Amino acid sequence: MTPDAILRLCTAVFGAPPAEAVLDLVATAAGDPDWTRSLVAGLHDEGRVAIDDGLAVSAGPAALPEATVALARTVLAGLSPGCRQLLCVAAVLGPAVDPDEVAGMTGSTVAALLPAWQEALDADLLRAGDGTLHFRHELLRRAVAASLPAALRNAMARPPEKAPEIPAMPVGRLTAREQTVMALVARGRSNQQIARSLDISSHSVKRHVSSLLVKLGCTNRTEVAILASDVLQPGQPGDRGCP
Repeated sequence: MTPDAILRLCTAVFGAPPAEAVLDLVATAAGDPDWTRSLVAGLHDEGRVAIDDGLAVSAGPAALPEATVALARTVLAGLSPGCRQLLCVAAVLGPAVDPDEVAGMTGSTVAALLPAWQEALDADLLRAGDGTLHFRHELLRRAVAASLPAALRNAMARPPEKAPEIPAMPVGRLTAREQTVMALVARGRSNQQIARSLDISSHSVKRHVSSLLVKLGCTNRTEVAILASDVLQPGQPGDRGCP
């Protein structure tokens, strides 16, 4: 539809020329006749516009009319499940369509989703140009996204929470002797038992334990023992005299 045709349609349905904000919303259909008529009729039927000072202005909730969302559901119903999933995820993540991001969100790969991408392109729901993919028009994208429950839209649009970063244990800073002492501490050995096992003095064991506390940022032997399972590799040297 031409801009003049859209203006005439809005004026006839609303009973007054559309205000700029209303016309901007209708323009998101990019002149697509079916989508433009659905949006204009929905805005009128659901009381989303009111006449103010001779112009049809926005009124009521900002969400798209149900008639427009219903049109999106009808379009999606004619597609394969994989294509529907792809379009819904892309619509929520949009307005730019990023194949890598969509693949990551769906737990797939871009290559595995090629049939679904091609189906969406063949149906003229997505278009390619200048090395990018985009929905045929913005109203289509918004309506597809709105066809999902709000809880799902919000969950997908929200950045994933990052797991707290756990600083790497400085195992490279431990000497071979310190790693051996650490393994024995993790087994519950006392300083005297460690000294007998390694044939060194209790004073030397105490010095090694103190060094472990500093290097590992621990405050006591229990914390050293807890960290040992993460720091030490299987087969770490242990005691040779204590069972």
